[in-house]
Amino acid sequence: MAANEQITVSDTATGLDLEKVNQFPRAAVLVNVENHPVRAWFDGSDPTASEGILLEEGTVIVINDRAQARDLRVIRATGDDAQLNVQYLDTISPSVIVGDEDDEDQVDCNNPDEGDVREGETYAPGDSMTGTLVVPATSDVREGTDVDDTTGTLKVPSAGDVRHGEDVDDTQGTLAVPDKSDVRHGTDVDDTTGTAHIPAAADVRHGTDVDDTTGTLDLPDEEDVKDGVSYDNETKTGTLEPDYPDKSDVIKGVEFDDDQKTGTYVNPVTTLPGSWETASCGLGYEGELHGLAIFLGDCPQEQIQMPGWTIGNDLIDYSAKDLDQVMLGCEGLDLNDNKLIAGAVDDFLEGLAANDIDDGYCNLFGGTNTPPTSVGEAAITTLEGRDWDVYVNE
Repeated sequence: MAANEQITVSDTATGLDLEKVNQFPRAAVLVNVENHPVRAWFDGSDPTASEGILLEEGTVIVINDRAQARDLRVIRATGDDAQLNVQYLDTISPSVIVGDEDDEDQVDCNNPDEGDVREGETYAPGDSMTGTLVVPATSDVREGTDVDDTTGTLKVPSAGDVRHGEDVDDTQGTLAVPDKSDVRHGTDVDDTTGTAHIPAAADVRHGTDVDDTTGTLDLPDEEDVKDGVSYDNETKTGTLEPDYPDKSDVIKGVEFDDDQKTGTYVNPVTTLPGSWETASCGLGYEGELHGLAIFLGDCPQEQIQMPGWTIGNDLIDYSAKDLDQVMLGCEGLDLNDNKLIAGAVDDFLEGLAANDIDDGYCNLFGGTNTPPTSVGEAAITTLEGRDWDVYVNE
């Protein structure tokens, strides 16, 4: 199947007969230039007498692409008209020939190899060839690299962001990842969290760097540490020898030496009125007082009146009247480890508080002595305001 035509090429650009081009789906067109040279463009744009591909007289062109045949535009290259002899063929050898058929410089532009054409694309006369070139997706090409009609989007990490020794790109990673034992406790590292506990500044020797600060822990001098006690990584030993009294010289019940010792001293009866002389012999038992001991200052004896008192066998009972008068001049009262009935403790404390005496001592601790009520507590506040030492049950 074929068709022929002759086209006069003058000073206006012209092209092939599109109706004939469209009759031949395989678009094999043979064109011969006669009489005078012409200029041509194959992209649909119009050439001029000075611009375009120069096709000399005698040139033979084979076009095997229908789109290219449609886009062929020619114009005469000189002042004389030329003629194109055109034959439309159903098939032709897959090539485009440019040049005079007798010219030794004739060029044979063959179709590209299938390996150079996108995979699946058919081409050449009769769609006799199919491309096999695999084009990678943009997501598989390094970011910014040209591929197809766009650029790649694949982000490749730098070596500094890849674990040391792991392959990346054309090198290996240089990122050093610390062991979790070297990372602060609870801080994310790798696929786990750190386990390193950082001490507080208050637990670190003064001036020693820790975290983003320095330690504030001060250590005492050896002369301020108890003799024989090792400290500071056993590089120092205390030399302090506290002049602690013997527990027999400390008031009974008073703890000292870091609460490791308790006093056993019981204040003796210093002075009693003559009327009490017969009773005083029953006030103490082998150093532990289970009776009454009243320390008198400069108080005249006649001011001490204790009507209704009975003393004996760990029990003090009383029905004293005007106890604040009884306590006049009293600067010390020791009734520890007794069995004072309800209200007795309050009465004694109120009696002492009624005095105008400073630096006194009152021991109503131990035994089953009744704890003071709010009345007794108020009296204690008054006495402590005068620098008294007061001991009671709670």
